[in-house]
Amino acid sequence: MATLQMTEKQTSTAQIPLHEPRASQAMASDPGKALRLAPSLQPDVDLLTTEGLIAFGVKGSGKSNLLALLVEQLRRFLLPQIILDSEREHQGVVNLLPHGVIASASRCPSGYDIIHKGLQVILDLQSWDTDEAAALAMCQLIGELFATTTAQAPQERVPCVIHLDEAGYWLPQEAVSYLSKETRKALADAFHKLASRGRKQGLTPFLYTQSISEVAKSAIRQAGVKVLMRQTLDVDLTRYCQYIQGATARSKKAIQAYPSGKAVVILPDGSQHRVQFHQRESEHKGHTPQAQAALVKFAALHIDVSALPMREMAAQASAPVEQAARPGKGKQAPTARTVTEHLSDLLAVDPSLRAVDLTRLTGCSEGLASRAHRVYFEKHPHLAPVHHTTATERISELLAENPTLRPVELMQAAQCSKTTASRARLAYFAAHPEQQAHPTEKPRPTITHKAPRPPLSQEARRRLEEAQGRLIEQGLPVTYEWLAREAHIGYHAIATFLQERRGTSQSEAEQARVQERPTVL
Repeated sequence: MATLQMTEKQTSTAQIPLHEPRASQAMASDPGKALRLAPSLQPDVDLLTTEGLIAFGVKGSGKSNLLALLVEQLRRFLLPQIILDSEREHQGVVNLLPHGVIASASRCPSGYDIIHKGLQVILDLQSWDTDEAAALAMCQLIGELFATTTAQAPQERVPCVIHLDEAGYWLPQEAVSYLSKETRKALADAFHKLASRGRKQGLTPFLYTQSISEVAKSAIRQAGVKVLMRQTLDVDLTRYCQYIQGATARSKKAIQAYPSGKAVVILPDGSQHRVQFHQRESEHKGHTPQAQAALVKFAALHIDVSALPMREMAAQASAPVEQAARPGKGKQAPTARTVTEHLSDLLAVDPSLRAVDLTRLTGCSEGLASRAHRVYFEKHPHLAPVHHTTATERISELLAENPTLRPVELMQAAQCSKTTASRARLAYFAAHPEQQAHPTEKPRPTITHKAPRPPLSQEARRRLEEAQGRLIEQGLPVTYEWLAREAHIGYHAIATFLQERRGTSQSEAEQARVQERPTVL
């Protein structure tokens, strides 16, 4: 019996692990927050919206299905989303989205509405006349998203996912003919900003591309979740092996044979999972043409090829051939005129854009952006935004009246932070060094001239008398500093006021002494 009890005790002890196994990020601890991507991959929604995702795979490996599946799963949480659709193959998902919109060059919501109204926007990039224009539109939209989330308090922000299909096409590492150098850099900077700084503001990029060898390692490192689908080239498979632990030659062959939807998923905690993704619910409109379609279309068609109209191609082909002889120059960068027209289009959409915003969005020079900004509002004065005095401008006005104001006093007067007040004060005295008092001198100005001061205006006298009354009521001294703080008025006016008050007090005291002097007979 004792032996049996000992055996049972040893067995129960052996069944209890010494350490609790670490919870895997592949399965969400809260089923209500799980994204159902595959039977063995149901991560927490906050994991993906915080870490970001990048997926690789050749044509037919299942990247488009994965993008649609993620969009459909994220819709359960009513998150704002933007799908940058290069091939018009994701428009079928719009009917499943709670606030789905198909946007185009002529009909596109603003970044403000996407964030504040929880829109899921499928942006048809083919609706723009050129890839150059589509890239600039993406830059503008990302800029609007940052402007909107920056203006929000941190506790008011919600996650917003930006899906970029064919990322290798839009974010090339080398020069391409369809994007100018300036636009290519602006788009790359916009997505780098999304990956490096956007997540703190709730903006997370999900990138989908074919070849891992064409993507910079820094971009891959910024994505917390990596999805490695089928590849065929050895250079891509070798790059895969740099991220897969324990990869061998057999691993390469296995990945080459992966069916559509199968992938190795690497999570932020370093765990690796081989999964088969679920199929999307929405219809896939991006089917690759099949040979059967040609049989159905042309089987019963009778064509007399001798009666077909023919044309001469020699003259028309000369220009493209000449252009092809210069590699990297397939499409010329936009001229100053086309950039000016694009700047006008941007201002028509959002008149609040500043010259610096236009420079960032289009990559043009600051001088050109400033001129276009000025000319546009000269033609359309009714669209000019109402100018509101900024805290920096208000501080400059206060220092022009009273250069001795301290940062804490400027902070109270301009209703801004102490840091802003200090920086604005330093910038003001850097531009006006003659107004800054010497460190050894007292901040109170010394009146050395004896010329008569101009009389006080009625408004200045009223403000100073009211300030003096408040100081006397509070038991505070009636000095330069206190009057300046209470009345918010220049020191010259305060000096005139105090000079008048001292003159009145001295005359009243002299009259009192004369009246009290004893009469000598």
